[in-house]
Amino acid sequence: ILAAMLDEAMGPAAVTLMGPDEMTATLEMKVSYIRPATAGRLIAEGRVVHKGRSVVFMEGSLTTDDGSLVATATARIVPFSAGASGRQA
Repeated sequence: ILAAMLDEAMGPAAVTLMGPDEMTATLEMKVSYIRPATAGRLIAEGRVVHKGRSVVFMEGSLTTDDGSLVATATARIVPFSAGASGRQA
């Protein structure tokens, strides 16, 4: 669940740099778990490190209300056209 939260924070950060007809898909993601998450609110933040022509490099963090770091992530995201089917004739 923590990895999904980080992925969901990083994806929208990448979308802010995309065109109106572009979407994103996560190519790979690495998560580092720092401490156990306990009951209560968690804050997920995602940010773009670098946007290249074909890949977007991302970072994310998951913290508690008091700022304690729970997990971090790095990811590579690929942008694609929303109309692309991925099929070749």
